[in-house]
Amino acid sequence: GAGARNYGKFPNALRLIIGETHSAKRGSVTDNETEPVSMLETNLDDVSPQVLGFVMHRAFELGALDCWFTPIQMKKNRPAVLFSVLCGKENRDNLIEMIYIETTTLGIRVRDIQRHATEREIRRVRTAFGEVDVKIGKFKGRIVNKMPEYEQVKALALEKGVAFHTVHEAALAAVADISLRANG
Repeated sequence: GAGARNYGKFPNALRLIIGETHSAKRGSVTDNETEPVSMLETNLDDVSPQVLGFVMHRAFELGALDCWFTPIQMKKNRPAVLFSVLCGKENRDNLIEMIYIETTTLGIRVRDIQRHATEREIRRVRTAFGEVDVKIGKFKGRIVNKMPEYEQVKALALEKGVAFHTVHEAALAAVADISLRANG
């Protein structure tokens, strides 16, 4: 039943709808291109920034696919962060344990979700500054994204004494040349 308590403006009732999603139509974007992953989330309002940096580092060491902090506002107007971790199910338990041990949280939300990702390949390109790996994302066989490896670009920029964006742009130009030759 709905119970006897009267809340005035809204009913003392809860509506729950249970259902199943339909699988994607044949030929759609999601056919065989998604993978099951877990999303771990917790709100942290009393952890120092140094600890947060360490926790993120440990999450990646333990196999997190990605993790990030989002600024949020908690009850009693306390600023806080939402710590989110995307992981494979095989790493979930170790990541949960680490979050409990390394933070002050008393609870972690766990959701199983589907992740869609482009097909990826790494191409090594030569630039005037040195060699750089470039991650190439393809969707339905078409290149939709190119991103030079950050650490390699950073190292070459520091070594050669040039701006980061100079090495980054040189790597993108080199991979564009390879793509043009392959298609031409």
